[in-house]
Amino acid sequence: MIFLILSFFTSVVVGTTPAPPTCPDGWTVLNDDTCVRDNRILTNLAISNGQTHPVWLGLTCPGSSWGTCAWDDQSGYTSDYNCFASGSPSSDIGPNAYILTTGNSIGRWVSADGDILSLAYFCEIPTNNQPAFCPNEFNGSCYTMHISLANETIARETCHQECGELASIHSQDENDHIFALYPRTTNQYQYRIGGRTTPDGTGRYWVDGTDFDYQNFDYFNEFNGQCVSVALVFDIIDAEGWMSNPCDEEIPFVCKRPKSAVSCGAVPPTVSPKVVTVPTVAPPPTVTPYPEMCRHTMFDVGNGTVFSPYYPESFNPIMSWDCKYVFTTPPGTKAQMRFSPDSNLIDTPLFYQDALEYCKAYPGGNLVSIHNAIDNRALVTIANDQGYTKPVWLGMTCMDWEYVTCVWEDQTGYSTSYSSFASGYPSLDIGVNSYMITTGNSIGKWVSADGTVQTLSFFCEVPTNGAKMFCPNEVNSFCYSFIAPSPFLPFQQARDYCTSQCGDLASLHSDYENFFIKNLVPYTFYQKNQFWIGAQTDGNALYWTDNSQFDYNNFGFLNPDIGNCSSLSIYTDTVASGQWVSSSCDQKLPFVCKRPKNVTSCTGISPTVIPNGVPLPTVAPRPTVSPNDPEQCHRGAQFFSGSGTIYSPFYPNNYNSLDGGPCVYVITVPHGQIAQVQFTQDTFIKNSWIEFYAQLEDGKQFGNFSGNAPVVPFYSSTNVIKMVFHLFWEYRDANEHWVANYGVKV
Repeated sequence: MIFLILSFFTSVVVGTTPAPPTCPDGWTVLNDDTCVRDNRILTNLAISNGQTHPVWLGLTCPGSSWGTCAWDDQSGYTSDYNCFASGSPSSDIGPNAYILTTGNSIGRWVSADGDILSLAYFCEIPTNNQPAFCPNEFNGSCYTMHISLANETIARETCHQECGELASIHSQDENDHIFALYPRTTNQYQYRIGGRTTPDGTGRYWVDGTDFDYQNFDYFNEFNGQCVSVALVFDIIDAEGWMSNPCDEEIPFVCKRPKSAVSCGAVPPTVSPKVVTVPTVAPPPTVTPYPEMCRHTMFDVGNGTVFSPYYPESFNPIMSWDCKYVFTTPPGTKAQMRFSPDSNLIDTPLFYQDALEYCKAYPGGNLVSIHNAIDNRALVTIANDQGYTKPVWLGMTCMDWEYVTCVWEDQTGYSTSYSSFASGYPSLDIGVNSYMITTGNSIGKWVSADGTVQTLSFFCEVPTNGAKMFCPNEVNSFCYSFIAPSPFLPFQQARDYCTSQCGDLASLHSDYENFFIKNLVPYTFYQKNQFWIGAQTDGNALYWTDNSQFDYNNFGFLNPDIGNCSSLSIYTDTVASGQWVSSSCDQKLPFVCKRPKNVTSCTGISPTVIPNGVPLPTVAPRPTVSPNDPEQCHRGAQFFSGSGTIYSPFYPNNYNSLDGGPCVYVITVPHGQIAQVQFTQDTFIKNSWIEFYAQLEDGKQFGNFSGNAPVVPFYSSTNVIKMVFHLFWEYRDANEHWVANYGVKV
């Protein structure tokens, strides 16, 4: 080993060992590189001793943020200076770190796993006349913060090795001093101190035997644990506040020792705790549904009921706070919560749809939905408590491989705010349904399945007695749900679903309501560009299927020849986003249901529609589209009825100067006829192309062409053709133009 005395610094010894290495008694393990000068000195020192391999640093990183890395000599964190190489620190590689002493990255720090890697290292020791190091000194005591996690027993053993004990606190200044030791970048929420409660819960004391002359409890309950922790961040209690804590919980901790203690025995001295009586605490007030309850954590003991803010009204006014509730039961018992609706495990394996119908047989029942990790764990616990360890159905349907497209059957929305899918899921290659694993290494994870071929047990959620039915997306005392089943449904089946939920397809009565339901569609939804609403026509009048007054109209295109039903456009296509369009009632689409808030039971049978509508508006004939009108591709879709002729822009000249597109042309012939398009033989499209669709929105393409016009017409399968002319911006030919005759027989 090489010894080197540095007058400005410390004595340094170099050795080789796995980390953490052992230096001679009384020496501090490894070096703390607290400034760039020290970093250069260490690399130069290593090179001068012929050491060109990496050497250990006395640094431990519990995560992948350099702000959480702590020096082993208790001199703090790397918040003031760090020299990590790109990609380090990395908890995936290891919690330790070494410094490079040669090459292009000389002086850089790199993550490593000290359990499997052996390296040379530096030890730093006090010089002969330097007193023992006292980290974080305050009023004659030295404090060391430990970011490693430990229960109370291990934490106390660690503190004894430092000639100290878990920290006792005797003033607000000391409390502030200790709180400031931990970096704000830590991912922990609390740290352990040396407070204790007597087994009967009547007394408090410090484990180091000092007087219990100061306390800062925000929450004290011996049922929660007989040890004490301090909050690092505002969560259940305010930051820096104390709370009762289970002694076996593994959390960071603080040790404290007298400054004069430089050596100690292996066995700590026995101390007599100075117990003070726990003050009598008034029972917590009954939790009533008032709005201020979300500004502070609510605590309760034993059995009882808690309500959401403003209950039984909606809690929509609560905008900015998490509402936290802490419930504690006596030691040895398991605390439980049951929400309305109740979740009941049905241990009868069924196909998915059969399980769904089974749950809906209960008033307000449905397959279970999960919206946070607490509910997810609770369902696993319920299953395991009943001895059930097999997968169970979730009330979810996924429309794509992205978890945000998975919708809950109970109309509580999508899995955007919370999901627990296992890696590689959801997967439509397997199925659109999902189950939850209730045992093993993947407990609580969700997996895709095909509910038409697999049978599983399931949870039903059912409103408790007296509980009001959940009202999703409430506006003006109505509840709205965007439903995207797999497969999508034609108009009448969509309406039947809504009436089974005590509602009907949505009627709309204002710009705001129209805007509101359009925005129920998640931004990730792209399977269809429209959804059913409840507007219909009998050819003479417009009316809503729920028999409400037809006092608002937002049709972008209304033509009963296309269909007597109506859909709302999600994105701008044939009509603008949010506008309505006539649609064939046989088309399969998602839909929006609407029901009154106070309806809790119904027959589930679609009521007879009594048209309470308005006459079809008289639509002025659309102006003839001039062939040489360059704006015809800029005004949105162009609509044509009956028979006639359409020309390419600027005909008979080419359309090379056209800056826009695509150009959309919608052709409609009388209901029961087949629409056709025939191009004249002088048509020539060299680099652009035309596509043909048999529906106004979302139809499948049935034809396309580029080049010379085909001899035969293009036949739709319906009375509608949507023709989309795509212009290629480069390499246009001077002779490009087209002429199309449309109608029934062309």
